[in-house]
Amino acid sequence: MERVKQVASLADTVVRLARRIQVLEMPEGVVFLSNLETIVMNRIDDAPGITPKQLAKELNLKSSNTSAALRQLEAKGLADRRPDPSDGRGACIFPTPFAEENLRRVQEILGATLDEVLTSPRSFTDDGGAPVSDEDLATTLSVLCLLHDGVGSLPESQEPGL
Repeated sequence: MERVKQVASLADTVVRLARRIQVLEMPEGVVFLSNLETIVMNRIDDAPGITPKQLAKELNLKSSNTSAALRQLEAKGLADRRPDPSDGRGACIFPTPFAEENLRRVQEILGATLDEVLTSPRSFTDDGGAPVSDEDLATTLSVLCLLHDGVGSLPESQEPGL
């Protein structure tokens, strides 16, 4: 049962870390996104030309939440709706050039900020912990990716919708 508690604690820590990252200040001109906007924008980046319906299905989102996120991304100049060439009634979503530059800048800032936390002596641990090694970081990333992919492959009845 201890392992189950550790895994649950890991999930809780990921959620709390995401919230702390969410409130980091960004320099002027850099658009920082809500968690939902980030999820939607990442999928648009991975699949330019995706339709809103596909986005909702692939991300297990309600269509109203998908529509709201798309409106916000469009208003921020990050996503562009274009007519669907195969069905003139529908639309396809593409990242804008500004979105690509913004993503690069956010990743650069977050990467440097979080790496500073990981590579400095951790005065908040009992033993003054050593910096996190590259091997520890790679292992952590592998575990988080395994969890991400594993939860994403659960049947829809086991994965809550947003």
